[in-house]
Amino acid sequence: MDELRHPDLVVLARSMRTAFVRAVEIEQAAAAVASRRTRELRELLLELEDRATRVRVTAGGTSIGPAPVSAVGVDHLVLGADRAPTIVPLWSIDLVEVMA
Repeated sequence: MDELRHPDLVVLARSMRTAFVRAVEIEQAAAAVASRRTRELRELLLELEDRATRVRVTAGGTSIGPAPVSAVGVDHLVLGADRAPTIVPLWSIDLVEVMA
């Protein structure tokens, strides 16, 4: 009998393939959620930039601002470009507070 065709190995291969497919599905779902979150956050920040709104951003437990939204890139936010600008990656933003 071929060692690679052993019944135990066939069962193990099926089990591992099923686990791999499930892991890939979960990773794809997580990537879709992260992409949607980033896209929605970026759209909000673009609106705030158009209105020259001052915001306070919390990223990684650090509060930044209040400062005007100066620019919004594909993956980052620039606050307060009139002074020393602060660049914040979108993925690191936990909270955006709009200042009145």
